[in-house]
Amino acid sequence: MGMVTANEYMERIAAMNSTVWLDGEKIRGPVTKHPAFTSVIKSKANLYDLVHKPEYRAILQADDGSSNFSWEPMTTRERLAKRRLATQLWANENAGLLGRSPEYGNTIVTTLACAKDYFATAGEQYGDAIEQLYENAKQADLTFTHTFVNPKAKRSTSFFSKEEEQPIAAKVVEETDTGIVIEGARLLATQGGITDEVIVLPAGLEKDYLFAFSIPSDTKGLTFLARPSYSKDSLYDEPYSSQFEEGDAIVVFDSVFVPWERVFLYKNEELAKRLFFDTGLESALLFHASNRQIVKTEWILGIANEMVNTLKIGQFQHIQQKVSEIITALEAMRGFVYSSEMQAEINPYGMMVPKAAPLKTAVSYYQNTYGRLVEIIQLIGASNFIATPNEKDFNSEIAPLLERFMGGYEASAKDRIRLFRLAKDLTMGDFGSRQTQFERYFYGDPIRLQSGLCLDYNLEPYSSRVRNFLEKLK
Repeated sequence: MGMVTANEYMERIAAMNSTVWLDGEKIRGPVTKHPAFTSVIKSKANLYDLVHKPEYRAILQADDGSSNFSWEPMTTRERLAKRRLATQLWANENAGLLGRSPEYGNTIVTTLACAKDYFATAGEQYGDAIEQLYENAKQADLTFTHTFVNPKAKRSTSFFSKEEEQPIAAKVVEETDTGIVIEGARLLATQGGITDEVIVLPAGLEKDYLFAFSIPSDTKGLTFLARPSYSKDSLYDEPYSSQFEEGDAIVVFDSVFVPWERVFLYKNEELAKRLFFDTGLESALLFHASNRQIVKTEWILGIANEMVNTLKIGQFQHIQQKVSEIITALEAMRGFVYSSEMQAEINPYGMMVPKAAPLKTAVSYYQNTYGRLVEIIQLIGASNFIATPNEKDFNSEIAPLLERFMGGYEASAKDRIRLFRLAKDLTMGDFGSRQTQFERYFYGDPIRLQSGLCLDYNLEPYSSRVRNFLEKLK
């Protein structure tokens, strides 16, 4: 198969029988028909159809035409640049709001498969497992969610106390000749329950929690506890949340059996500790995220400018200053990505790995900046976000009044309000607030990320420069 179409993808997801709970009820029937997931599944499906359009083939298909770009290993600078263009092209279809568009999970599988020898150091079977996972996933063009965060019912503990009768964090409770049995839970599987498979990566360094595997989402004993959906019905009232609400879920393992052929890391502390760094996975995922965030910022800039033009306030310096802040963020993010590309190097497994430092800086910068971008949109919109009519109002007998009193300088009231509802959907309400929180904590605690950047950065050349200068003054 290699490259599915939108219909093929949706039919496959509809045929699955994943156990998903939402709003206190178990979902019956295909998840593709459930109102909480219909829109995001359709939005993902549209990405697959783009791959088949002649004008996008050079970017969205692998060089040999066997798959879409996300299954093509980044082995050269040219492929790295192509990955940037393809990621941004797909992200533009959803305004950068799908944090887990299909290529994110595919990037995990492809990158780890390139580093199969890394896993094989613990046993040839582990290298074979990740390679086979990649081959099967590429052939079927599968979609993945992933999870690597343990629940913390008690903030002072990472797993569970020895007095607990049942595990909280997912752990190995049984090992047999044919596989392992997992019991417990993992957090924050975005799109959990609506992908083909779920990738489970190591969490913590205690041996019973050190495993990595991928299993079908409808595996027996696997349950997804979805949070309440923010999906809406009206493309006019909530144009973003009515299309791009991904959903997040807790993943519960109730004596889930995982065959050995699906396990590619097991109880190896050293491999687990260096997994993200030595394989190039960290850089690959940050490269994806930074490119998505570039597109998201481009959309924010476009929204801000449209609001300014609609309100005819572009002549004010404080407005110009606010718009320039968005421009600065956009160009900074582009600079981080280009820098990572220019400094990319081939790793021991043949992958062209973008430089990590600029990408870590990009993620850290965006964690601290995105909230300000949201605030700028809110400040420009000001009172226009308060008494905002909806689609039903414009379809009622009060529509003439709305046109009379709420029309813009060059836009009808309905078009003017459509713009402000778009901006409001992005920056306010459940969906917008979740987007802000997602970017604020993308890749973890901002302080920990900055601390790691400081500790990992090679500071000595800059210190020695100062010491040498002072030495010459003696």
